[in-house]
Amino acid sequence: MSRRRGRPRKKTTPSKSPTIGSTPNSGGDVIPTEEESPTPQKSPINDEILTEATPDLKEENPQQTYAEAVTGIADKDKLQLIPATEVNGMLVAKLTKEDVIESKDYWNSTLVCCILGANPPIEVVKGFINRVWKSYPMDDISVLKEGQFLVTFRKEEDMKEIVKRRYYFFDNKPMYIQQWKPGMKVITEELTDIPIWIQLPDLDVKY
Repeated sequence: MSRRRGRPRKKTTPSKSPTIGSTPNSGGDVIPTEEESPTPQKSPINDEILTEATPDLKEENPQQTYAEAVTGIADKDKLQLIPATEVNGMLVAKLTKEDVIESKDYWNSTLVCCILGANPPIEVVKGFINRVWKSYPMDDISVLKEGQFLVTFRKEEDMKEIVKRRYYFFDNKPMYIQQWKPGMKVITEELTDIPIWIQLPDLDVKY
């Protein structure tokens, strides 16, 4: 078989492709693109200039001081200064008629309970009274002194109905009750008709 004559084939050399993300320049150096370029560092000088140029922003809801919160309240209520009165060399506050609440009607439905021989806690007394007089609406039960308690009813007629029976028994101890007024003192030592329970063992039935 005869050979073909002609020019030999030219050997091809693979071309070197540039790295992705870089662009070759005329001198063969690789120039970094925007993606590869380093992040520029912030200059502290620029930050100071920006801070000085920007005014301070105020808070949207600044916290008020106590003085700011109460400003104008006295003007709204029209408060007036009433000078004190000197009594025996001492300054005493002066009350007007409007300052005194008329309370005489409040005590018309109040009675005092005197538990003889005991001084139970107020919570125990409240439980006992609310159970015994549960059908009579009450406003308040409070302590007057040791062994004595005040009971205020909503209706005066309810109080009068209860005081008809002068004595009740609290844990087998007599409880004396009477209508109460401010300034009244109940002296239990002067009571002469106190009911008491006695027990006589082996007493004949006929007695």
